[in-house]
Amino acid sequence: MPDPVYEDEQGNRIDAAAIGKTHEIVNAASSAQQKKPEVYNRLMQEERVNNFISQTSPTQSLNSINYILRGYIYDAGERDWKQISDGVPDEIRLDFLQFITPYLSEDVRMTNLSQQQINGIMECVIEWVLDYLDIVADKHELKEEQMTKIAWIMIGAVFITLLRAQNGMENLRIFKSLSMGETLNPQLPAKDSAWKFWKK
Repeated sequence: MPDPVYEDEQGNRIDAAAIGKTHEIVNAASSAQQKKPEVYNRLMQEERVNNFISQTSPTQSLNSINYILRGYIYDAGERDWKQISDGVPDEIRLDFLQFITPYLSEDVRMTNLSQQQINGIMECVIEWVLDYLDIVADKHELKEEQMTKIAWIMIGAVFITLLRAQNGMENLRIFKSLSMGETLNPQLPAKDSAWKFWKK
């Protein structure tokens, strides 16, 4: 049985098949239009995650430590580093940077460390930092306040990076943020025990 034929307001003949095809095109266009906000939101979410990763990368901390050990301080007003002192000898600066580089990396940040593992790593880091400073103190005539400042810069930087890897928190945080509706707000880990290395 042939498809029925209709007439429009101008008397033009239009068969039912053509009308059905038009409806399909309109529905497809409408569906595509509705998907645009979803695609846009997805792209914006991925862009936010990429910005977060780059801006909070441990390598940024490593770069800052390099400046600080050279005697610079960051001027937030001018958004630039300003030299205010001579800094530590290059031998000490390079040795410290070489030592902490493996810890201040994306590999460590995105791994999954338990509190016990973090305590163990921090105890090794503290032991090395203190032993190294004792060795080079006399050779480079380091004052006690200089040694204390250097030690806290190194220890603090490594600890913050390791803390972000506790129980895979950073990894999970970024993965969840890629799901629509999720945010980059951190989730604090449970306080099930004390950080033992602070007792040293």
